[in-house]
Amino acid sequence: MSEPHPPKLSSQKDEEDEAPVRPATPTIQQQFFTLFQQEHTQLSSQIATLPTLSPTEKSALIAEILPSIASLSSQLNDATSYLPLYDQRQYLSQIKALNDSLAKARSTGSGATKPKFSFKSKKTLEGARDLRPAGAPSPASVSTPAPKTASLPLQTDVLTISAPSSKLSLPPNDGKDYTALYLSNLTGHVLNLLALPTPPSTAALKDITSSLLILPPINGPVHFTNIHDCVIALPLVRQLRLHDSSNLKILLWCGSQPIVEGVKGIQFGRCPSALKKHVKDLPDEALNKYDQVQDFKWLKAEKSPNWDLVDEEIVAPTQLWEEAAALKDEGRCSGLLEEFGVGADEEI
Repeated sequence: MSEPHPPKLSSQKDEEDEAPVRPATPTIQQQFFTLFQQEHTQLSSQIATLPTLSPTEKSALIAEILPSIASLSSQLNDATSYLPLYDQRQYLSQIKALNDSLAKARSTGSGATKPKFSFKSKKTLEGARDLRPAGAPSPASVSTPAPKTASLPLQTDVLTISAPSSKLSLPPNDGKDYTALYLSNLTGHVLNLLALPTPPSTAALKDITSSLLILPPINGPVHFTNIHDCVIALPLVRQLRLHDSSNLKILLWCGSQPIVEGVKGIQFGRCPSALKKHVKDLPDEALNKYDQVQDFKWLKAEKSPNWDLVDEEIVAPTQLWEEAAALKDEGRCSGLLEEFGVGADEEI
């Protein structure tokens, strides 16, 4: 399956003939191009792997790809005020190509499915002056998926924890190797899944407040939506996306640049050593991109004010992390949350 290539912008059409002198500070159009290209490349790579996956793995990855394409389309809509019309059409064409590639990948390989429906793009460019070169094809209407959501198929190898009656969640003693996690509707909760025997390939977390979350290594993407007033530890994740969330401390090893959108008061730091010692074969810390965050709602040259860095020792001392990693007593949860500063009135 051929991968669609990133769009070539109007401002770059003559780049092959002469090398323009670029300004020291990238323009807002150039910043958008860089963000779009990175996201596009990542999505294309994910789509290309779909035909090779098992039905469950395929469904889980599709659940990650769909909201990402929808988010990319939303970002383009937000950028139409400063993008030339020709560039807008090129970006629209690439989003359509992603949707077409996804539809083809869903219909091939194991667990092949046909999409039930698609949504037309709400924003059109009808009536606008066409700045395309003479003879260039007219762009087709763009199909976009349902709005972004953090959902995974509820199958036997997806570990689902939602609105539990207990304040403490630990790995189940069922001997299963879970390929995906789905965590939702947690409040005032302590979760520790470090002891899962096999790292899941993806995870989605949604609607969680005032909780301490110690996740297992994730050999793929993690998608957070509507998470507030929490401390989160993640020894390993390949891709991280955070939407519509606030007041979080996230300590992690991330193999790619974390992506945030619609967030406020987020702090990123390295995963505590007290937790990493419970995990085997972690990557080199020098490859950790936890501090290279991209805010898709902040396209100015200066750093986004919506996130910052924090030292793991400031979040909590080593002794407290060790206690959290070994916690078995539900009665200790409230006190532990208080010591971590979870659910405090002031912003992190």
